Amino acid sequence: MNTTLSPITLTPNKTQKSILSRLLATEDIVVEHHKNAPTAYFDVKNRRLVLPQWDDMSNYLYDMLVGHEVGHALFTPATTIREDGSERDLPELLKEIAGDGGNEQMVMGLLNVVEDARIERMMQAKFPGLRRDFAAAYEDLHGNRDFF
Repeated sequence: MNTTLSPITLTPNKTQKSILSRLLATEDIVVEHHKNAPTAYFDVKNRRLVLPQWDDMSNYLYDMLVGHEVGHALFTPATTIREDGSERDLPELLKEIAGDGGNEQMVMGLLNVVEDARIERMMQAKFPGLRRDFAAAYEDLHGNRDFF
């Protein structure tokens, strides 16, 4: 008997995904669904989650995007406290790391890769049921959508 479950491919329900997002985030974040959004993102300062509405978007892909972005809500700080006790927001931190004449966009790209890996690991540890969604969604993003 085959016990492997195939991913659910029903059309995602925006209301249910919004409720799921707020439940996982454990706060009343603002959740928006946009047809023209190129990707999902979370604004850590304003507590706003934007989810794209792509063609043929499966539930596991939607749930992975929710899980990833809620990871930013739960684990990505809006500011950083320095050793001297001073507080820095992201633009200040990027300038500090890049230094004079440095490439702030490159620094942001590198920080984003590390932060994404960190929060995804933490989300899958906190919510083990997301592991299958992440695996299936990344397979879809790599193989079918040429996302990366």
